[in-house]
Amino acid sequence: MVRLDLKRIDGNTVGSDSCVKFSFIKDYYTPYTLLSCVFIFDSVSELPVSEVMLYIDGKFVHHGLLDTMDCKRWGTHYQVTVKSRGFTSLLLQNNIEPVGIVENMSLDALMGTLSLPYVTHEYNSDANNYIFIEEKTIIWDAIINLAYKLTGGFPYIDGTNNVRITANPGPVSVLVSEKRVITQGFSHNNTKMMSRYYMQDPLSEQGYGFVCDNFDATLRNIKREKYLPLDRRFLYSPETALTFRTDRDMNGNFVRYCEYIGYCGEDLMDLLTVENYISELRITGIAVTGSAGTIRTAVSAIE
Repeated sequence: MVRLDLKRIDGNTVGSDSCVKFSFIKDYYTPYTLLSCVFIFDSVSELPVSEVMLYIDGKFVHHGLLDTMDCKRWGTHYQVTVKSRGFTSLLLQNNIEPVGIVENMSLDALMGTLSLPYVTHEYNSDANNYIFIEEKTIIWDAIINLAYKLTGGFPYIDGTNNVRITANPGPVSVLVSEKRVITQGFSHNNTKMMSRYYMQDPLSEQGYGFVCDNFDATLRNIKREKYLPLDRRFLYSPETALTFRTDRDMNGNFVRYCEYIGYCGEDLMDLLTVENYISELRITGIAVTGSAGTIRTAVSAIE
């Protein structure tokens, strides 16, 4: 069963189980869940909506802001079309005060700089690093920078609106039987891959003394080079500024995927096993689509 709840600014909530169609998307590299759906409601109000909530088979999967809503009357009922992004989308829409270098920065301290509705985070007080906040720095970019320094990886959204910079210590193992599989395969995406980065070195006579090659790009006959100013976010290790970019470019470069009938309640970084194809790979993408009658789930995973 798929259910949509809409909470109005007066605090009242109206819901519907009558789903015409829906699409729920969650991606490791996108800091919010995305919902697009059409439901039939017995009645609606013209009051603005402050919260959008989606449940799939009883699991609370989406909690977000209303982007758009259209209510079309059909006889005694209303066809309600909703588009919504999770509350963590606000991490992309808020800047941090440009104060330059901030030492002893932890995720706890960084998330404490801005209070956002329903946005939580894993508790991580590791303050053995700094961040550099220049003008127009959005908070999500600062989280990415800090996560890479502390873990060598990238942040993601766990559950509905929880920011994590480390993998969930208790991942769920998801098993999809072969008879439920609609399609399965793999994909490559080389569009973001750069072959070489140059970065300014104030102490070098050559000007751009820091260089980083991506040999994966070279093997694919990709030649894309970029010159960069000195990245003050990585003054402690300028070379890391370039490996950070190379690793970021490789995000999602190769994934295995599976589309199957139904929904298993999986989340990002859970372990996916598809009978006779995939064995316990980390989930990096989830797309659930369908209606009240049929649900399909497309899952992508990486080694």
